[in-house]
Amino acid sequence: MDQGFEERFQDALSTLIGSRMIEADDVRATALNTLTDLILETARRGDRHVPAHFGELMGALLPRVSPQIRATISRRLAPCDLVSPEIARHIIAESAEIAAPMLRHSPVLTASDLYAVAVGDCEEKARAVAARTDLTADMVSALIDRQDPAIATSLVLAETAVVDGSTAERIAAIPNLPRAAARRLIETADLSDDALARLFWLVDEDARRTILERIADRRGGDKVNEPAPPQNSGVELGDTLFALAAVGERAEIAHRLASTLSLPRALSARIVGDLHGEPLAVATRAAGIPADQATGIILLTVTEAGSSYDVLRTLAGLAERLTPTIARHVVGLWNSAPASRSAARHEPSVARPSARAPRSAAGAPRRLEDVVADLSRRTGS
Repeated sequence: MDQGFEERFQDALSTLIGSRMIEADDVRATALNTLTDLILETARRGDRHVPAHFGELMGALLPRVSPQIRATISRRLAPCDLVSPEIARHIIAESAEIAAPMLRHSPVLTASDLYAVAVGDCEEKARAVAARTDLTADMVSALIDRQDPAIATSLVLAETAVVDGSTAERIAAIPNLPRAAARRLIETADLSDDALARLFWLVDEDARRTILERIADRRGGDKVNEPAPPQNSGVELGDTLFALAAVGERAEIAHRLASTLSLPRALSARIVGDLHGEPLAVATRAAGIPADQATGIILLTVTEAGSSYDVLRTLAGLAERLTPTIARHVVGLWNSAPASRSAARHEPSVARPSARAPRSAAGAPRRLEDVVADLSRRTGS
């Protein structure tokens, strides 16, 4: 069999060289491509042996051709199980562009080879390893330790068997997960309330409602250890926030919620400024505002609610289903694990927000009559 492979190699190489103009590295590139062709042909024929000295020849030629040739060889040989482990290791030691196909697909790389890349090589190579379907638990753990959103996405979307409950929790803690990865985690993993709260800000409105329903189902309306009600009654606060929403004072609404719920100003601004309205529905209920008042505040504050009856109806239903106890629990989770991605900005559906100077979170909320008077002076009304 060795002799047959050698004869085929010599015949093919002689034919190719005889038909082309020889340039500086043409013979070496031609020899490499010919070896690659024959290795793939041998695998297709069902033969399981390639003479060792041809592997040595390939290893000697690879450093002597251009990166483009090496990248092509890596891509073509990556799925082949007749490639020697030495050649595969030679290729994965190259740049990420050359190594990536071999790292993703090679069946001859050992668990030790892949683990070494997962632990100690560059992010691009680690991402290639993360795309494999034969990862061990140790490899997955090492890849998660990198805290890379692209790696996390590969692990989640590949549905690797070793991504169990505790692993999913670790992935959910990686900052700035892409939406597709966050949603898949919600759909496939039994995540804790803390993990669900972290993912809340990263997903679409359907997944957000799934999160809230799951948290509510777990708690079952339990009122044990319920926090004390806000200092102002919910109805009074609802009237105040509705009046502020009517004149477009979204910044003041955020300040009132921050004061009532003991939230950082940035988080309350994110809640009020969210494009879809679920956070505001949660926060108003957490503040003890009745569901019908919360619906009016949402209508005047959330752009989508003011332009779509279906959206408003959905948010009103969400506010109706959430008890203040559950809502306060969710807000507390947000407060303990603030979202890592900044909120999208939008215009309110009824009135434009008035300009205002920045104010410290420690400052007291403005009196409603002062807000209205200030607005009247600016508009001349």
